This record gives sequence, C-alpha cells and structure tokens, in this order.
Amino acid sequence: MIATGRTGLYDSWRRLRIKPGLNRLLENQVSGSAYEEEVASAQIAAAPSVRKQVGRGRAVYIPVLEFDGSLPPAEEYFSIGTEFWKRPKNWRDLVDSVGWAANDDIPLRVSGPEYLVANLVEQPEKRRRLIHLVNYNSKQVPSIQSIDVRCALPETRQAHSVTLSSVNPAAEESLAFRMEGHEAVFRVPSFDTYCVIVISW
Repeated sequence: MIATGRTGLYDSWRRLRIKPGLNRLLENQVSGSAYEEEVASAQIAAAPSVRKQVGRGRAVYIPVLEFDGSLPPAEEYFSIGTEFWKRPKNWRDLVDSVGWAANDDIPLRVSGPEYLVANLVEQPEKRRRLIHLVNYNSKQVPSIQSIDVRCALPETRQAHSVTLSSVNPAAEESLAFRMEGHEAVFRVPSFDTYCVIVISW
C-alpha cells in the first residue's frame, strides 16, 4: 500500500476521525483539523517516505507528492492544461516506494521517456496479456525507438509468441523474445502514437 498526504484522516463528511483510518499502517502522518466545511489547500512539508513492514505486507507513507513547477493560482473556476500533466518532483521516491511495497514483484517493466505510458491487461481465458503503449508527446516526438520490456507471465507459463500491432501505419509483426524465469523479455523497435503488444502462452 502507498498512501500520501492526509489519506485516511477524515470520514465521508470531512470530519476528523477519532482514530485515523490507517493508524496502524502509517508512521509520521501529519494530523488534520477537526472539521472542514470547505477543503482548503494543505501545505505539507516535503519529507522522505516512511516504510513499514505489516505482517506479510508492506506500507509506505509519502507526506506529499511535490509538483515540479509553479501551480496556477487557486480560483473558483480554472482550467488545467497539459503543461501540468507531469510526474512529481519526488517521482523517484514514489517509484522506489512502489517497488519496495510490492517486494519488487512488478508484472511489467518498460524503459522509455517520461511521456511513454504503458498499461497491462490480462485475458486469462484467451491465455494472453496485452500491453498498450501510448506516446503522449507524438506531436513533438513522432516516434519512440528501442523500448525494452519485461512482462511477467502466470507461474509455470511460457510465452509462445509476442506480436506487435500498430495503427500508424497499420501493421503487425512478430517480436523476438526470450524467457527469463517467468518473464518474457523483448524490445519494441519503434512505434508512433499507439501500439498494442500481445503475449500469448
């Protein structure tokens, strides 16, 4: 579990809980105020994450996800453009915390630039996993090259094919891969805006 800021301090009516919802899981959490009719922006000082082993599980508390840059002024109505869609300043702490909380049992690892987004979907009835890759910066960078991928399969399963389908231009190709334990390891040579990779077993 990864928790940030004031997670678990309030009930559904924004009243401070007598006992915080995640009291036994989180360490060093900043306390809240008794009641908030209108939620104001909270200034929580940046601090390192706090990790805790809880039985067979793991919990991490990150006091604040720091925005990397200047936020727009708080107004009743304002728009948030794509210039604010960015990873937080302390993103490395977040990524490391996810790896630690999962005991490094991460089913998908993809190398690439910060504007590359990956999504993993499993279809057990069809004996396959789908990896969707999206280039969120295709206007400035029309193509992303040499993307290394590691995708775990269910235990005892071995991949028999890895195929890539892209829409721009429409094409389908088989990718060379190898198995390392229960992970299929391969490289996507390039894609433009969107592609889907199908790993079958």
